[in-house]
Order: sequence, then C-alpha cells, then structure tokens
Amino acid sequence: MAREGGRIVAFANLLTGAHGEEAMIDLMRHDPEGPQGVMDYLFTRTAQWARAEGFRRLDLGMAPLAGLEDRR
Repeated sequence: MAREGGRIVAFANLLTGAHGEEAMIDLMRHDPEGPQGVMDYLFTRTAQWARAEGFRRLDLGMAPLAGLEDRR
C-alpha cells in the first residue's frame, strides 16, 4: 500500500506459495490522480519486503502488463 498525505493512492494483493518460498503479486490498483511513479514505488517496496521476509522469488505474473493499452 502506498500513501500520500494519509490517503491510499495504490495497493496490491500479495499471495504466498505453499512452502513459503514465493510471494506473488495479484490485483494491483492505483489512483490516476496520485503521484507519478507510485506503481514503480509499490513494486520496489514489495520486492524489498519479500527479500526481508526470506522469500526466494517474487512472481509478478501478468500484473505489470495489465491495462497497458490504457497507459500513455
């Protein structure tokens, strides 16, 4: 979750694998009026969190490609 001035501007659902070795990003959303780069920040912080928690892999699945046609 990313916040700006106490307001949530982005979030992602995280799932973990059965053996605790893999974290996966599922649904992701952001406020288009939020700060530029907020999704990059969310990806980075998620990767840092997964590493700190001892996950060996972070599966982004199709999350980064969803809705590409709507992006500039």
